[in-house]
Amino acid sequence: MARSNGLADRKGEELPGLACSNGPADRMRGELLGLARSNGQADRKRDELPGLVRSNGLADRMRGELLGLARSNGQADRKRDELPGLARTNGPADRKGGELPGLARSNGLADRKRGELPGLARSNGPADRKGGELPGLARSNGPADRKRGELPGLERSNGPADR
Repeated sequence: MARSNGLADRKGEELPGLACSNGPADRMRGELLGLARSNGQADRKRDELPGLVRSNGLADRMRGELLGLARSNGQADRKRDELPGLARTNGPADRKGGELPGLARSNGLADRKRGELPGLARSNGPADRKGGELPGLARSNGPADRKRGELPGLERSNGPADR
């Protein structure tokens, strides 16, 4: 499960066939039938996110909030005008487009300054504050990635469950 994320992935049997499932809402596969990449608490009920296979986070509770942003994530996406041209931006740090020039997929608080993450277009979470912490892990995520040795061969591993 190279892309498994979050606490719900502690046991593989909890998420059979869901290689990209994420977060606490994935505890029961029945909750996300047909939503292989859905993320976060807002996905508890499929009818909350019709047609949004990859929508993420609390801001997706109402589809009207993210019309046309199939992959938008986090609380900062509550208003589309906050993120013009950034279809995949994530997390509270993306509230202002000017904070993340050229980082269409940047995520989390650590991305407030582009200089913090040179060459890591998809880096995520507070653990990425220093590029030296995650050499060669372009998509590493979360506090569990502080040391490369913790996650050898897991380029996309995410969250505390991957310690």
